[in-house]
Amino acid sequence: MAGFEKFKNALKKAEEERHEELQQDIRKVRNVIEKVLSMAMENTANVARTRYSGLEMF
Repeated sequence: MAGFEKFKNALKKAEEERHEELQQDIRKVRNVIEKVLSMAMENTANVARTRYSGLEMF
């Protein structure tokens, strides 16, 4: 039974490591998406300022 416990512990450790790796990947993807969205919104705002110059008064 000691071998089985070692196996269970090793499996649990591997799952925890994989989970942490996935969390890091998720953080990276979220940062990229936030950056892309902010760039897109900034571009949209610049286009609106160019096309509708009086809009900034409001």
